[in-house]
Amino acid sequence: MFLAAAALLGCGPDPEALRAQAATGDLSVLEALAGLPLTGDQSGMVERAQQLRRVLPELDALTQAEGPMLSRAVDEALAAGDLVGAASRLSIAVEAGRTDIAPVAAAIESAARQADASVEHQVLAALADVWSERSAAQHHRLENDAIQAAVTARYSDGYRSGVRAGQVGITRAAAESLLRLLDREYVVEVDWTTATQQAASRLGALGRSASARTTWPGLADAVFTGGPSQSVDEALARLDMALRVGKEAGVPDEVVLDEWVTGALASLDPWTQAVWPAEIAAWSAGHEGVRLGVGLVLEEGPEGTVVIDHPIPDTPAWASGVHQGDRVVSMTDATGSAQIADWPAGERLGLATAALQGPADTAIRLEIQPPDATETRSVHLIRGPVVQETVEGWSRSADDNRWVSLRSHGVAYVRIPRFKPTTEAAFDTLMEPILDQVRGVVIDLRGNPGGDVNSAVQIADRFVADGWLADLSGRVLPETGPDHDPVTGAALAEWNQAIPGHALEGVPVAILVDDQTASAAEVLAGSLAERADAVVVGQPTWGKGLAQALRVDEKGDYAVQFTNVVWTLPSGRRLSHRMSGGGIEPDVVLPLGPASRFQLQRDRTVRGALRVHADGTPMRARQPGARSDLPPLSDDPAVLAAELVLLARMLAESDEY
Repeated sequence: MFLAAAALLGCGPDPEALRAQAATGDLSVLEALAGLPLTGDQSGMVERAQQLRRVLPELDALTQAEGPMLSRAVDEALAAGDLVGAASRLSIAVEAGRTDIAPVAAAIESAARQADASVEHQVLAALADVWSERSAAQHHRLENDAIQAAVTARYSDGYRSGVRAGQVGITRAAAESLLRLLDREYVVEVDWTTATQQAASRLGALGRSASARTTWPGLADAVFTGGPSQSVDEALARLDMALRVGKEAGVPDEVVLDEWVTGALASLDPWTQAVWPAEIAAWSAGHEGVRLGVGLVLEEGPEGTVVIDHPIPDTPAWASGVHQGDRVVSMTDATGSAQIADWPAGERLGLATAALQGPADTAIRLEIQPPDATETRSVHLIRGPVVQETVEGWSRSADDNRWVSLRSHGVAYVRIPRFKPTTEAAFDTLMEPILDQVRGVVIDLRGNPGGDVNSAVQIADRFVADGWLADLSGRVLPETGPDHDPVTGAALAEWNQAIPGHALEGVPVAILVDDQTASAAEVLAGSLAERADAVVVGQPTWGKGLAQALRVDEKGDYAVQFTNVVWTLPSGRRLSHRMSGGGIEPDVVLPLGPASRFQLQRDRTVRGALRVHADGTPMRARQPGARSDLPPLSDDPAVLAAELVLLARMLAESDEY
């Protein structure tokens, strides 16, 4: 794949010239470094280059194997009745170059039409994505049918009670306030005609849903219409018409309001959504990077039992004495008691996981049975916040489960799978113990969909001494804090301005990205590329630089997540294909296909598994399922390439260069 420069090996190229080129990230030149007679600190470059040369043929073999593997994976999922898996695997296969999709897509769709509406919705939505760049007609047909299936599923017997509970407290006044907010502050002017048409279409899907018509028979004669709406006031008049039609059909106002607003907001973008009073607390906690629970991850055990996969460190469960493999026999809290064996076999895991959650500071008692015991014991836990892990090192320590970030030659590896308000502190916690040893940093943002942009900017600040790190544009820019300290009157730095004094300033940095790197992750990658001369390794990023504001009504009548700004880099370039911009282009192009990503994920799972319980007893070694039809991948080629560039830059800045 990348061995075009192999002829350079042994031909006596000038070492200093090659090292200078290596610092720019030319992968073919990096390979040539493996043949140089380097010594001392330069040996690290030879080691990495030789590792890279061993791995790249493995990567070629995986690329050759993934086509047949993906085709088999689609067929296997379809044969097993896993329609969601078949559709998602087909999407991956198409991305990898599969072209004979029509007959397979038709078979998956045909089976989905006979399935439960919730499954049908997921499958049709995935198939719509498969056709998105190949057939507009197929894409729109499947997208509309997916919406119909989603609405049907919401009001079916299995989901109706939960949906109706989530609609409690929705009012017409709240809907108006939300829509007027979007009219003022959405990133571009709202096309209210399109919004009202999609709202009417969503209500039309409700009227066609057999499950909804069973609940509200009057829907059979209801006709919901859209129409031209030149302003938010005209859109609200359309909403009032829909409420009158719904009332005549016997449909509660909160149902009409929920579905109308959902349809209208779907016309804007996939990320803008309303949150109603019953769901605000859980939604807010999710955005803060925490959830309420006891910190137990459950899995399905033998014969449909529910067992503990692992307790999560620093949670109520961690110090409770529960162990991996313990069977959960029963669960009791203020709402009642349940024997796990009394639940339907196929639903036990989901029901038990849901039962662990609940309001903060409430108690739950578990009756558990260790694998080799005949007696059970009670474990009393108090629900509390469970912070999501958003920063990882290379592997876990065998002694205390701490992440180990430092690899060799002073290069630290940090993976950030998502950004939450907790990410900045977690990054500092990982790096502070090794700051005096770090000579370069690899930040892995592959698969990172974004999240809290402020955390991404603050991490960029760790590497940049001064100047701007990012910017934003939109119709109404959000407040970014005071200009001066209210107590001392001293000028305060802007949110997007680097503050000097961090230990990593000037340390060479490399960023790993792929086509799933988006939003806040693109801000960090682009900012460090422009301001810290970071080398970017991997594939072009998604280009989703649209940022969402999170707003909770002061009375608690609603919350809303809506797109309000477009992120731009210090150079002024926008990070959104939707707004005449684009993603981050890597300096070292190193595409990793589905097969290689699968192997790398397996290795990451093994390295990142917890090693010991709180009491020091070992946890079982992770051995995720391997595929016998895939060649091995002995190391991560993107990490090796990034480290090689960093070593070249470190050497260029040292006295030995």
